[in-house]
Amino acid sequence: MNASTGESSSFSNQEEDSQPDIELIKFPRPPQSPKKLKRPRESMENDVLHKASKALEMLQQPVATEDEFDIYGKYIANELRNVKNTYTLSLIKMRIQQVLFECQAPSPFFMTEMPCSSLPPHC
Repeated sequence: MNASTGESSSFSNQEEDSQPDIELIKFPRPPQSPKKLKRPRESMENDVLHKASKALEMLQQPVATEDEFDIYGKYIANELRNVKNTYTLSLIKMRIQQVLFECQAPSPFFMTEMPCSSLPPHC
């Protein structure tokens, strides 16, 4: 009974009874991707250190062994660095290319002698 009006609480019971029964429809959950497991920080740091160590080892290994042509090429490069005049440097490089071309030419017709005097005397 309601204390203020003296009525019974049958009104509230009638409201509850008059509401239709609602069935809850349950939808299946979408499949979840497997959660990535967090690796401990120490393990990640070890992986980075291992990869860095491997990279340093690879950099320390010689790419190829030097042969006589590599050594001679380095000698020529060092000599060219000592030439300060750009025109003279261009002439020297042209003569080197010319000699290589003449030696690789298929016919002796291309073989011509060029006197060394074509280079400036201060080379």
